[in-house]
Amino acid sequence: MRSHMQTLCEEAEIDIEEDYLKLHGARRGLGDAVFRVDRSEAQDLLRHHSLQTTKDAYSHIEAEERAERVSDILDTVE
Repeated sequence: MRSHMQTLCEEAEIDIEEDYLKLHGARRGLGDAVFRVDRSEAQDLLRHHSLQTTKDAYSHIEAEERAERVSDILDTVE
């Protein structure tokens, strides 16, 4: 599978510091996108045992969202 990923990266002229895209990186990217839309769906698609596992893996997203909510609230305060 690694050689296939290397070939795909070369053919697509994708220059990655680590030589080629790794499957786990693709999984993380997909998980990130789905988690932002639907936590439960992300858990199911990533086949995590529990929603807490998924939340732990993508806690940076929840932190970003909390920071945005706080910022929005502070923008309304004069």
